[in-house]
Amino acid sequence: MATIGYASLQLTLVVSLYAVLASLVAQVKGFKELAESARRSIQAVAFLTTVAFVSLAYLLIKRDFTILYVVRHTSTALSPLYAFSAFWAGQEGSLLLWLWLLALFTLLVSAKQNYVLAVLAAVEAFFALIVTFLSNPFTPAPHPFAEGMGLNPLLENFSMVIHPPTVFAGYAGLTIPFSYAIAYLLSGKPFEEMVRRVRIWTIVAWAFLGAGIIIGGWWAYIELGWGGYWAWDPVENSSLIPWLTTTAFLHSAVVTERRHYFKGWSLFFIILSFLSCLFATFVTRSGFIQSVHAFAESPLGSYFLAFIAFWAFLAGLLALKRRVTLSGNGSGSQLLSRDTAFYLLNWLFLGEAVMLFLGIIFPAFSHLFYGREAEVGISFYHRTFMPLAALIILLMGLCTGLSWRTTPLGPWLRRLIFPAAGGFLGISIPLLAGERSILPLLSWGVVGFAGAGIIRELVRGLREFWRRRRIIPRPYGGYLVHAGVALLALGVVGSSFYKTDVLVSLKPGETVDIGHYTLKYVGYHQESSPTKERFRAEVEVYEGNRLLGKIYPEKNFYYNVEQWVSEIGLRSTPAEDLYLILASLEQDGTATFQLEINPMVLWIWVGGGLLVLGAVLSLWPGGG
Repeated sequence: MATIGYASLQLTLVVSLYAVLASLVAQVKGFKELAESARRSIQAVAFLTTVAFVSLAYLLIKRDFTILYVVRHTSTALSPLYAFSAFWAGQEGSLLLWLWLLALFTLLVSAKQNYVLAVLAAVEAFFALIVTFLSNPFTPAPHPFAEGMGLNPLLENFSMVIHPPTVFAGYAGLTIPFSYAIAYLLSGKPFEEMVRRVRIWTIVAWAFLGAGIIIGGWWAYIELGWGGYWAWDPVENSSLIPWLTTTAFLHSAVVTERRHYFKGWSLFFIILSFLSCLFATFVTRSGFIQSVHAFAESPLGSYFLAFIAFWAFLAGLLALKRRVTLSGNGSGSQLLSRDTAFYLLNWLFLGEAVMLFLGIIFPAFSHLFYGREAEVGISFYHRTFMPLAALIILLMGLCTGLSWRTTPLGPWLRRLIFPAAGGFLGISIPLLAGERSILPLLSWGVVGFAGAGIIRELVRGLREFWRRRRIIPRPYGGYLVHAGVALLALGVVGSSFYKTDVLVSLKPGETVDIGHYTLKYVGYHQESSPTKERFRAEVEVYEGNRLLGKIYPEKNFYYNVEQWVSEIGLRSTPAEDLYLILASLEQDGTATFQLEINPMVLWIWVGGGLLVLGAVLSLWPGGG
């Protein structure tokens, strides 16, 4: 099976290179037969990569320890589900996953422009080159192994079964609008037409990438045992950059479609989004950037940098050649208009992406030029990224009621009465509750202002829906997305400013108070398995004298990695999460717990779900 899989990768490289050449020649010379041959080559690539995908999946599930990748990431003790998810646990498999998803997406593109197929085939050829010669998942083991090393225990979580494929689907999906952008630059066709064509693809990729980021945050929260969901790690940040730039494109594209300007902005964000996906892959796989999520140092980094540089140079050259047609006349728009608001959004999203990029590369460059790695702490992002995020959320509220080109001041101010009331409540309620710090008060005010404005738009949309009996009007998907952003911001503000934590040691039968809870440590249970030694504590949760339930945090020793791994105990409500970490356990039964109360974290996951739901509704046919 490994021979079949590797042969498929070799053929994928040859066929995709042929597709590039055939598409370009057919476009230049007008050979219809050659163009059809190129399209059939794209179909062949989808088939060949599927064969490679199935081959590796079979080897993993079968636990064929004659293959090095299988040895490194599986064992006979793994369940079939986690043996399959080992596909993307390592560098070689995850790159093959990206290639396969890209091939499937390319197959679905009903494009007759040969330039589009040429760009897509070129990207396929690059990944085929990588997995064929530099990062081959079918490399034989030096000798047959009786047992594998097993999966990293942190990856034995259902979130990691779906998180990487979802993120890679977002990366692969963003290749489609990028290929259209390059094709339209080469062909000289109207750019507004390109924006309309790629809208659906962009929303689909944006939804996949956003869902993947949220699922990754959930995994970090429940699996890593540190009480947080976002650590501002380089790999985390690099995946957020293309989501931000794609969000910027979706806003800019509205102006391009309706007002026929911002064409340069739209092109810029399409290209930047794809290049950011490649950069995120570089961060994870080069070893140049230090991260707990990154793979070990490898030569792949230089190849990805060269590939990024090639497309950036080509896109820049073509855009410079088409600069006249990319310009647009927005001079008729006034300061108080939706046009100006979207223009400011472009700069704010770009600013966020730049801050993340600088935070990622600065430590590596300081090490390269000064011999020591400078530290970029969380405070850097709190001072740079978070203020820009707050301005974006504030602008969401200010945009309610704005019209294109110009908006009369009086009517706009009247439309802001409800959002202003929300902002007033956002400040007043915590102020009455005793909050005196300016930053939390301002944060609540911004969230309240934007949230009330979004509610106003949703209510107005529902009234229009009820009056006209239209089936899920497409624009209201955008309102749901904005509602999701507001709920996500609510969760971030609550969990950031009002977290309570305590480290305590308890003997069986002892209790401790945290917040309005009383926790009683009942004892622990130990059990052995072929893969780990499991220690499971039992903690009763009381509110006053009422038993709310039991929580079971764990601390397990995994033999394959010879490390202790914590499994948190969690009681989640809309108001707060009670979060328990079993830090250590003594022979006499004394347990040390890290106890935390994390307010409003649930709304982060609810907000993330609304983001995806809003994207789905915005794709609803006939609702524009």
